[in-house]
Amino acid sequence: MPNNLLRAKFPGYGDINQEQFGGHTTYHGLQVSAQRRFSRGLQFGLAYTWSKSLGTTTFDPMAPDNERRNYGPTAAEQRHNLSVNYVYDLPKLGKRLNNKVVGAVTDDWTLSGITSAVSGAPFTPTFTTSPSIDITGSANATARVNVIGDAQKPTTPGTYFNTAAFAAPAVGTLGSAGVNMVTGPGYLNWDVTLTKNIRLDEKHVLKFRTEAYNIFNHTQFSALNTDAQFNASGAQINNDFGRPTATRSPRVISFALRFEF
Repeated sequence: MPNNLLRAKFPGYGDINQEQFGGHTTYHGLQVSAQRRFSRGLQFGLAYTWSKSLGTTTFDPMAPDNERRNYGPTAAEQRHNLSVNYVYDLPKLGKRLNNKVVGAVTDDWTLSGITSAVSGAPFTPTFTTSPSIDITGSANATARVNVIGDAQKPTTPGTYFNTAAFAAPAVGTLGSAGVNMVTGPGYLNWDVTLTKNIRLDEKHVLKFRTEAYNIFNHTQFSALNTDAQFNASGAQINNDFGRPTATRSPRVISFALRFEF
């Protein structure tokens, strides 16, 4: 006999799913772009986006006002995003001097690249206690750390945000930290390509190409230690709290030589 026929209150019915409002988000953005078409050996383009993404994506059954507690920036928000691209035919010194020997070294070079500057994404600092303490007394609610100062401005060398701005919440409370209240590290990156065409005759060309990613070898952090640890007296004991834990790729350079016929 099918199980649905044995349901006491609703015989013959299958699963009855419950739907509820789980959250909402809003996005506002400004997009600006400009382009200079290739002229006199130069072409470049610029694209900039300013964006703001806010919402409530978490439901906390113990919060008296869920909207007030959980409304804030979404984890996908990156406030500023700038990208610049360019192509530049370097001046032909040999041609100007009418010197083929100089031209063999200095002429027919093209410089191109992409420069990106992007803001970091926001995050919510977490915490643990040692020994472990049940702060909320409920498996359905997780406490957040208390905020007691300006969290964004670092005061300790080597940290990315103010680790002294956080404290352990009292037992029976939910903590005061907002959602995604701290902004993580952004990055500034330069990718550059340099090419030279060496014409052997009308049908044969050698193309030399070198590409450099993160050419200035900037250290660009991609992750932080965001977990505070409080001892029994309430002191923060994680020495790595607020410090970088990972970086983006360092400088990478490649070379290529291509023969066209």
